Amino acid sequence: MTVLVRVEPYEGMAAGDEVLLRWDSGVVRTSWTQSRVVAEQAVGKDLEFSVPASGGGTVRVSYVVEGPTGSRRLSAPLALALSAGSHPGG
Repeated sequence: MTVLVRVEPYEGMAAGDEVLLRWDSGVVRTSWTQSRVVAEQAVGKDLEFSVPASGGGTVRVSYVVEGPTGSRRLSAPLALALSAGSHPGG
C-alpha cells in the first residue's frame, strides 16, 4: 500500500527550503523519511510525498522545514490510524 501525504503551504515557504517528512510507525524497518527541496514553482503549493506503508496500525507523521540559512521549523506530529486497504482521511 502507498499513502499520499500532503504538506500544505506553510508560513514563510520559500524556494530552497528543505522539507523532511517523517513517517514513524514505531516498528524498526517500517519507519520512513524523505526530503524534498522546494522549487520556485512549488512555493505556495502543497508538497506531496508517496509513502510505502504496510499493514495497519498507528503512525505518527511530522515534518521539519530547514531554510537556506539553516533555520528549522518543526510541525506538530499527526497520529494516523491505518488498516490494510484503508485510505487515511477518507
